[in-house]
Amino acid sequence: MLSLTQPIDDTWLDEETGEIYHFDMSYDNVLRWYSLVEEENISDAEKLVTGFQMFFGKELDVSIDSMIKAVEDIANYIQTTAYGNYNDSASGTEHQSEPEKYFSYSQDAGAIYSSFMMDYQIDLVDQQGILQWDKFRALFSGLSDKTDFKHIMRIRQANLTDYEGEQQTAMAEAQAYYALEGQNVNKLNDQMTDIFNGLLLQAKEAQKQEKGGK
Repeated sequence: MLSLTQPIDDTWLDEETGEIYHFDMSYDNVLRWYSLVEEENISDAEKLVTGFQMFFGKELDVSIDSMIKAVEDIANYIQTTAYGNYNDSASGTEHQSEPEKYFSYSQDAGAIYSSFMMDYQIDLVDQQGILQWDKFRALFSGLSDKTDFKHIMRIRQANLTDYEGEQQTAMAEAQAYYALEGQNVNKLNDQMTDIFNGLLLQAKEAQKQEKGGK
């Protein structure tokens, strides 16, 4: 999460060895990770290895458990927001107050690009490998209502019952035109959690079998 008083921390500690590694948190690398998670023809194990290489850029001498922990920690960091992440200590339940997201980083890439140019005069293509994820997300959240991206969001979020006649027909056509073809960001975040839960279970089963064979 972005801090105005602390430098951005792009390091990860391997608790097994005590080694500290730097990872790539440029916005485009994170978006590639989201695209990888969305791939249906790649196994969870392949996503783990590929994701680890994407973030750390090279093969490191770490265990499978550490590899899972590294990518899981980074994925959790990516999903963390400034709001809606608190726990209710009285009830012991976690509040998930972040509203549903009506966008896709891949499908809405053009609208996001033009919106950054309009509001900030930032060319996101030129910023690949440079602009850090936390900075990107802060700017992304602050896009003004006049941008193409926010215009598309208003269409997707519109309630057709609020319109009548030709206006309702026009809005329905606009919603069909701008409909999300793949998974939105919330669904991809949920899918990340499922991936790590499955991999951790597989690792535990493998450890049991290894101990049983000795």
